[in-house]
Amino acid sequence: MAKNSTLTDHEYIQINQAIFSLRNVYESGLRKEKGDAKNELSIAELGVLMVLGQADKITSRTLSVMMDLTPGTISQYVNRLRKRGLIDQLRDENDRRIWWLTLTKEGHDVYRSSYRGAVQYTRDMISMLDAREQRLLHDLLVKTSHGNGYEWQ
Repeated sequence: MAKNSTLTDHEYIQINQAIFSLRNVYESGLRKEKGDAKNELSIAELGVLMVLGQADKITSRTLSVMMDLTPGTISQYVNRLRKRGLIDQLRDENDRRIWWLTLTKEGHDVYRSSYRGAVQYTRDMISMLDAREQRLLHDLLVKTSHGNGYEWQ
């Protein structure tokens, strides 16, 4: 999978540290933006909403595969989001073993608000990059995520 590299071990560690730092920046920025209220969605729950917001309907199994999370973990997120009235679980009419996940009206509202917030927050987070660098960052991150099996829309 790995191609010939001119990076040193130290440079790989720098990439690792940069990814960790960006994750921290992103998570702490979202916490500051929404406050630390007990009823706010976790970043993982927001991730579930973002995937469901881009899909008409999806099964828990498919969601689990897309997000690379165990079915049990997805089940926990789905149950919390259902209790908040953001997700509906609908049984498949042809195969009663299958449950479809969809966003409720309130779930769509939260998704749209979260989507706009994520766009603005990400725009601000990378604002120190010029347009060419932003495009390069986008392309490299998409290529890397796709190369690791994540096919986001």
